[in-house]
Amino acid sequence: MGLTPQPRGYTPVSLTDRTAASCAGRRAAPAAIWLASVAAPRYSLSGWGTGGAVVRSVALCCLLLWGTALPAAEVLLQTTISSAPAGAGYVLVAVSRVAAERGPSRDCRQPLLGRLLLSRSGERPPTIAPDGSPLDSTHLLAGQALTCWVTPGAPGTQALPVSLAVVGPPEQAESGRRAWSRRANYNRWRYSSELSRTPVKVAMTFPVLGSVNWRQGYLAELMGQPHTGVDLSAPKLRALVACFDGYAVVLPDTPEHPVNTVVLVGDQGYTAIYTHLNDDTPGSNDGRGKPDQAFAPGLRTDARVKAGQLLGYVGDSGIATNPHLHFELRERAKGTAHDPAPSLKAAQKLPGPRVPPWLTALRPAAGEVRLDGFLRSVDLKRPSLFLDLVARTTTRGTSAVVRPETAGVRLTSSTVVRASGSEQSMVLLETLPLGLGVTVLATAERGTFLARQVHLDCGGFEPGSELARELDLLCRAVSG
Repeated sequence: MGLTPQPRGYTPVSLTDRTAASCAGRRAAPAAIWLASVAAPRYSLSGWGTGGAVVRSVALCCLLLWGTALPAAEVLLQTTISSAPAGAGYVLVAVSRVAAERGPSRDCRQPLLGRLLLSRSGERPPTIAPDGSPLDSTHLLAGQALTCWVTPGAPGTQALPVSLAVVGPPEQAESGRRAWSRRANYNRWRYSSELSRTPVKVAMTFPVLGSVNWRQGYLAELMGQPHTGVDLSAPKLRALVACFDGYAVVLPDTPEHPVNTVVLVGDQGYTAIYTHLNDDTPGSNDGRGKPDQAFAPGLRTDARVKAGQLLGYVGDSGIATNPHLHFELRERAKGTAHDPAPSLKAAQKLPGPRVPPWLTALRPAAGEVRLDGFLRSVDLKRPSLFLDLVARTTTRGTSAVVRPETAGVRLTSSTVVRASGSEQSMVLLETLPLGLGVTVLATAERGTFLARQVHLDCGGFEPGSELARELDLLCRAVSG
């Protein structure tokens, strides 16, 4: 089931869409329906009939923006992180300066409070260091300077879109923004024809779960050429995990690059290359597998990953005679290949993928299950969300999902829908981007998950009341 087509003339305004509110005088379409837990903690979907057009509930806020002029440009917020609870999905900030991109600025007489909503892998909003390298929520600490580019919203909007957040001194924020736009400073990994015989031992987690058979070794002759890595044989769809912390580069099977590959650019100066990921539908050798049967849910280029986190699944895409992982270890700066065997022999082996902590205060009650995953599709008629799962949690503990698995979650008249890290922000269900991180508390009844709470990694910025007034004054000064 896919996304319901939008009505003719409808212009959705997404929480994470920077450009949706970028033109002064643009008018939003009437009857934009917002799911909110602002005036009341719950909303009803009882009026969602086959047309899916009418919602009869007091707690479901219909925000009619007809005739509302949206602000013309982004606003820069210079802040200091005042509190950064681990795994909470947000940081609290104190804003000291508010400035329009092309216009006036205002220094705050006293720090004004706000809440930056985060996502589990740092992509909403993109959070970076001054050199442009991506960060995740674990890198945000109390006392750090943080500069955000925010688009002020129409009255009633709770979470404001944030296009970028730069951790570091304010004077370095603009250079970080330029580096991010070029992706130049951190996205440097090379692939060289140079094959080193100098042994190295890099601290790592073993990249394949379970037992493996070692095949062709480093520099062994293969098809008339020296082998550039080590082949680790394992059954098809066996889970592959990150061998160290870093960020991912996802290279799906294309005519120019006919093999599914993940490049893991490590923080410690080495790059690991995972090749021959699965390209078959389960139980076959048809070469028609979908990306979710090759790569881990939510994995994308630039995503921050932790050692032991799920990356994908063993396969035989490209030129391969049987399912295996071709694993290479290279210097990040020069691209020189090294024998991975010494590092692999000393590597830590895990019983299952690690699940990075997220929304740690959100625990299932007795008889409930917590589902963590990424949005696969939305059915507005029923209404339901479909997730590619990464973990399940019950009162007994958390277990990672090690094979491709999809779960459908029904929303009921008592389901609470919120942005992750928020207790009040609005969410436009119709324009949720696919691939969005989702956490659900649900009960299982007759083979169906019925959601009690849904938390969506929308990201955004929630200004306190005083900061909201300051932003309004700034916008009036710009437009006046």
